[in-house]
Amino acid sequence: MKKRYALTYFLDADYKAMEDWLNRKEDRGWELERLRLGLLAVFVPRTHPEVTYAVDLAPTRRDAEEEETYRQLCADAGWELVGKAGAKRVYRSVPGRDTIPLQTDLDLEEKQFRACITRPELSGAMRTTLLVVFLTWLSVWSNSGAIYWFELALEPMVLAVLALIALELLWHLSMVFYAWRYSRRICRAEERGEPFPRPRLGRARLRGYVELTGLVMIVCLAVLYVPFSFSDSTRFRAPVDQAEELGVITAADLGYRNASDDTLWLEGGDILKSASLIQSTGPSGVLYSERFDSRWPWLARQVFRELRDQESRDSTRKIFCGNGESTALPVSVSGAEEAVLLQCERGQYLILRQGNTVLRLMGNLDFTEEAVLATIEENMQKS
Repeated sequence: MKKRYALTYFLDADYKAMEDWLNRKEDRGWELERLRLGLLAVFVPRTHPEVTYAVDLAPTRRDAEEEETYRQLCADAGWELVGKAGAKRVYRSVPGRDTIPLQTDLDLEEKQFRACITRPELSGAMRTTLLVVFLTWLSVWSNSGAIYWFELALEPMVLAVLALIALELLWHLSMVFYAWRYSRRICRAEERGEPFPRPRLGRARLRGYVELTGLVMIVCLAVLYVPFSFSDSTRFRAPVDQAEELGVITAADLGYRNASDDTLWLEGGDILKSASLIQSTGPSGVLYSERFDSRWPWLARQVFRELRDQESRDSTRKIFCGNGESTALPVSVSGAEEAVLLQCERGQYLILRQGNTVLRLMGNLDFTEEAVLATIEENMQKS
């Protein structure tokens, strides 16, 4: 038998639009055979011209016995169950039998709508919001060191996941508002003695496809992110020879020698990228050099502020400059829009910003020497 397939995804709140869509298909000569996974409708050529469809809502907590009892009541009223999709139940009229409408009381239908749609949407949005807040709080509370939010910009995949989570949360909140408005429309229709309000079919289908697209994107990102999260794929090794090209200050720039096994670490992408280097400057000397290049000046300012404000908690600073308290020293670097120099227990910590570039240097060196400052100024000009 000839069959036709159609992707059908309606929000539970748009169950009346799904009913209209099925009846339009029936008018065009296609009869619903079944629903697969609540997403794919299978149609066959119409065999009975008098067949109509009705879509009803079922509470999520309805058990199997209650479901069977309700199905039997619908059968007694002339309706047979064809398929399920979420909270929606699709019924088809039994050919040759008179049917009784599934819902005849607007007040009861409005209460059912609130129980099956509005409250679950609201509770789902609240759970998602609380989960995001809790995970953020847990991340901050469990981290005793510095928390640099700008580091999220170094990992495009993490940014994509967070952006999608934010969009999903906004979408659910907007659906809560939509369900509330639709519930109010039902109440007004009841007060005025008007028929049950029906969503526009085109908009209902658009809402369904938007939600379906979001679900597909979440699944795809989860599949990509899980293996990505167990690897260090955003961080790459590079030879120290590339430091000059990238504008990273090296031991050789400050009058020392670069070792053959020195490694330059590169991280990030188009939004924010960093290059860092750890080198020896003698028997007991060490230099930590890092450069951030951002796409926008406001992001560079954010990097500078976070590095400056959390220097006492920075684990890298504790390793190279000691755990003790720091003292601010006067510093002036030509071309730098912002500059901070701190004298720490075992060395100095220098942070500079010029335009979209941020430099930070640590080590048991004197960053106020004229030759050192001249080298820093020269490297800041490199893009």
